[in-house]
Amino acid sequence: MNTASRIARLRTDLSLSQDYVARYLGMPVAAYAQIEAGIRNTSADEATKLGKLFGVSAGSLQGNPQTTKGATAMDKPVYIHYGAKKFDPHINFPISNKTCWNKPEGGLWASRADADFGWIDWCKEEHFRKYDKDDCFKFTMRNPDAVFTVHNYDDLQKLPWNDFWYEPGYHYDPWWYMIDFEECRDSGIDAIELCWYGKDCEHPTELNMETDLHYSLGGWDCDSIVVLNPDAVVPLRKDE
Repeated sequence: MNTASRIARLRTDLSLSQDYVARYLGMPVAAYAQIEAGIRNTSADEATKLGKLFGVSAGSLQGNPQTTKGATAMDKPVYIHYGAKKFDPHINFPISNKTCWNKPEGGLWASRADADFGWIDWCKEEHFRKYDKDDCFKFTMRNPDAVFTVHNYDDLQKLPWNDFWYEPGYHYDPWWYMIDFEECRDSGIDAIELCWYGKDCEHPTELNMETDLHYSLGGWDCDSIVVLNPDAVVPLRKDE
């Protein structure tokens, strides 16, 4: 069992919520969720506190099961953005939360270059928009471990909820999950990726608008990534 799974198991065995443990450590719940997801290392101080809370040695709670040290650009997922020929970190950054909408204001949107159902596929299926073949650019993320990937509703619930998303008079769908994108960014999440629409993904057998990602992330109509931190983007050459 890796470190992240061990921490999650110990917390569950003690019937503690992620919110409780995050407050005990003095960090945002999104940052603690990154520890259990294997995205973020525990510091020595955090491991000591967790050891006391769980009644185990601190040494058993340190380490990161995921690593990208020594990885080349092509070892990492490659994303493609349509609608611009090159990346400009000054466009659509910084991001901010948007009233009554489960997407951020700003950010860089893209899909994996090898996605089964990415942005370009959705555009073709819906007859939404056509792009010139050169009107795009590819990139990787500097640290893939700082990308929070959503495969199912349980993953989605690990992201912080935006308590200030609503204003009277705005339209919204009651089953939307309102992510606090600003807190995500501030807690060290460089991007949020949805991997749910592809042919290899598992979908609910029964329709439930609250837990079906097509509804809880309404508007995220394909497998896609939204980058929250422009410094995390590594543009690639056309031939990469």
